Amino acid sequence: MTFYYGALQISIWADICVSMTFAAVYLGGTGHSNAAIGIILAAGNLLGATLGPWISSAIDKHREITPVRLMPYIIGARAIAIAVIFADAGGGWLTDIFYVLFMAMSLCANTLILKIYVDADYSGVHIDFGIGRGLGSAAYVVVSSLLGIIVRNTSVRAIIWAGIIIWVYQVAAFILFRMKLKSAAAGAISAAPLPGEKGSAQASGLIRFAADNKRFCLLLLGIFLVFYSHSTLGSFMINVVENVGGDTGDMGFMNAFMALVEIPAVMFYTKFFGSKDRRRILRIAFIFFAFKAIGAALATNLAMLAAAMVMQAPSFGLYTPAIVLYTSEVVRHEDSAKAQSLVFSMTTLGSVFASLVSGALLDRVSVRMTMAIAAAVCVAGTAVAIMSIQKKPSEQ
Repeated sequence: MTFYYGALQISIWADICVSMTFAAVYLGGTGHSNAAIGIILAAGNLLGATLGPWISSAIDKHREITPVRLMPYIIGARAIAIAVIFADAGGGWLTDIFYVLFMAMSLCANTLILKIYVDADYSGVHIDFGIGRGLGSAAYVVVSSLLGIIVRNTSVRAIIWAGIIIWVYQVAAFILFRMKLKSAAAGAISAAPLPGEKGSAQASGLIRFAADNKRFCLLLLGIFLVFYSHSTLGSFMINVVENVGGDTGDMGFMNAFMALVEIPAVMFYTKFFGSKDRRRILRIAFIFFAFKAIGAALATNLAMLAAAMVMQAPSFGLYTPAIVLYTSEVVRHEDSAKAQSLVFSMTTLGSVFASLVSGALLDRVSVRMTMAIAAAVCVAGTAVAIMSIQKKPSEQ
């Protein structure tokens, strides 16, 4: 099942690469101003960050709503969005609206495949999440590199064509995964509900969930603060690189390098860290997020910046699988969709605030000061996150 889940992860992260990473490229190429691009990006991220938990809450509460049954609707909505964007070649107001939907559906799809994994694991169907997610990261690197070259040699319309091709692949990957999951679930030896089913326990509403999971909600705050810093670096890498004497080519190298170093940590997490305490691994990851932020703020040349980027492996690389497994461990299964979605939404909200706040700071203070502020926020977020990590699954 890991292979089929990995194929689905590939489709999701290739899609996120097109819808999110190349959003500014496409919108800028269709005549949008930087201000308009910022509004569209913020709206897409916010819609995805709010819609994801709402959908997840519905999954947790209603027996008939499952991530496997819901995924075709998300894929369908994405198809409508990409079709309208393709038809509106001039980049008018339809593009503005439906690009927001395009981004939001990409984010929601990621929320659903996290829940699919949790349900499969709960019912006794083995999936190596690290390998599956690692394949997604690899796909992101490949699509980003190839699409950048293609767009440079053709036009921004190549981005939409890439979105269409990825959609076709995503449909095929999901259909194949669903077929294999059904047969694997039928043969699983487990007293737990099968993927797509619900147990008898009642899921909590968002307010009750927050009251029952105070430490987990504090962890969400820590994640938000950490990812404000993480996203500041990612969103404004060109500013950071130019500040230490680099150019656009160096920025491309740094982004690719950062994505590449995280892949081994994600893919081989189960092999090397599967038997380790997830709480300890998560604490280590948060500490390295702070080290990476401090290193980026202190870098005075490209070599120092690259050295800071090496810490992407023990920070984001370890965090990615560890947070999914930790969340499924400390939050009861009936609330798992909501919990996983909230975690992902905090990273998205961190990106939104990084775009707005750090972007404004860069217009007023130096790059070094902006990165120093981001590093200070990251250190605070790391402290909050470490203190909120529960010692035992039963502590809620």
